[in-house]
Formats: sequence, structure tokens, C-alpha cells
Amino acid sequence: MSKVPEALDGIPADAPATHPDAAVRLRALAEHLKVRGFEAETVGNDLLVIAPVNDMGRRLCVLVMCYPRPGDGERLWFWLHGPKPHPIAEADRVIDAAVAIVGALRSAL
Repeated sequence: MSKVPEALDGIPADAPATHPDAAVRLRALAEHLKVRGFEAETVGNDLLVIAPVNDMGRRLCVLVMCYPRPGDGERLWFWLHGPKPHPIAEADRVIDAAVAIVGALRSAL
């Protein structure tokens, strides 16, 4: 089984690149975000979330990952990708994750 790239500092390098439940959780998150007017598509093992066009005519996006969180009983969490990936919500808390994603996209303006 392949491992998470070392560049993802918040996620241990020895974490498996995929988890059996990660794809299901990401699909549930994608469906919730689509209902809220966002585009969401799978890119590899991750989810690309694209915001609707904003007032400035721009479309912002974020990449969401789903991996176990160290120190939390190895439960699955959604992570926002970036220079330093960070956890945003447990993977069974789709609404909380969606709120964090919308907030991240709005704060990027």
C-alpha cells in the first residue's frame, strides 16, 4: 500500500494513502456541497471543491483529503490541503466540514 507524500506535514508520512471508508466519506461531503451550489469532483483520492463565481468573477477552490488523525484514535478526518494541511472535521461530520470549507473559500477573497 502506498503512503502519504512526506510534503503533507500535518499527516504522518506512514499513514496509508487510502482508507477503506475515505472514498465514501468524501462522496457524502461532495453531495452535501453540491446541494449548497458548489462543484465537487474527485481528484485521485481527494476532493476538489470549487466555489460558485464570486462578485469579482473569480472561482476559488480547495482540495479536501480524508485521512486518519494521529492522536485521535486514528479516526478519519477531513483535511484541507495547503502549505500545511490541517484537520477541519471528523469525517462523519459532513456539515461541520462543509462549514469549514465554505469559510476557507470566503476567507481567501
